[in-house]
Amino acid sequence: MEYKNLDEIVEALKVYTGRPEDIVLRGKVVNVFIAFKALEPLLTRTEGQGDITTFLLNNISVPAILNTKVQGMLRRKTLQILRNYWPEGKPLCYVLVQAKKGKGEIKGYCGACPSCLIYGYAVQEERTYNVKSRVEGDVYYGTIPEEEATFEFTRNAVDEITHTTGQALLTERAVKPGVIFIGKMALRNLTPSELKLVLYTLASLDRLGAVQTHFGRIKPIILGLIGAHYEIGSGYEIVSQILADGLKEEDKILAKARELIKEVGAKYGGTTVVQEALEDIVLKADIKTICDEAWKDAQKKKKELDEVSGVSK
Repeated sequence: MEYKNLDEIVEALKVYTGRPEDIVLRGKVVNVFIAFKALEPLLTRTEGQGDITTFLLNNISVPAILNTKVQGMLRRKTLQILRNYWPEGKPLCYVLVQAKKGKGEIKGYCGACPSCLIYGYAVQEERTYNVKSRVEGDVYYGTIPEEEATFEFTRNAVDEITHTTGQALLTERAVKPGVIFIGKMALRNLTPSELKLVLYTLASLDRLGAVQTHFGRIKPIILGLIGAHYEIGSGYEIVSQILADGLKEEDKILAKARELIKEVGAKYGGTTVVQEALEDIVLKADIKTICDEAWKDAQKKKKELDEVSGVSK
């Protein structure tokens, strides 16, 4: 079947979506397989300047993007989208990281918006209840070896008065433009509107990695989705096969990934949605309607959580 819009895609996966009143998971998972294409130098470091995250697959070192980087940007982008349709009078939700006794503490979460109820939050002051994220992800592995995928370059800071750099030279190691990363997210028990919101946000991600003011432009590619009663498939399995086959060209890499996703769906009997340009189809959806529906679901879920925890009494 060729899907023409986001509503058709979500309808096909509806049996694996949840209800707003579900406050416990019911074994409904939409597995989303994603590729990120670097459109310019990408700094995927986690340790510091000049570093880059790598993993060994098939005894081959490949660059990688940790899911913490992806999900952090996904949550921020979700909030940016929601703020365009924020209900009047509701407190604004935001991500605020504060240092406290040597530890980073995140504040600002409202605990009631679609973002908080999808991605979760930990209560810092009221100590009432915490909400776990229903979006979980894997590592996103580069599809070509590290030595082919990365390069080093030097940037500097120029003195405004003398117009010299002095010792302010920085050597960076980055992923080359054009490199493809593949990974997967498991979306657990999301309502249809929440699923639409996450997919729309995912398709609209535009930057990843460090120093995003100057670097990090990416293109998200939604390779396919598999609805199941549990999490299946992984970027590790897909990229391992791509490396074993020695594929280098973008079209062959993406075609192989889609082929493997179909095989995984058939093997486990899941509902599989695989076709080219799914991200373009997703971005044509009416985001205002999606946000309005997500807000209604959030209000229902928040009410259920408050009643069960005794907060509303």
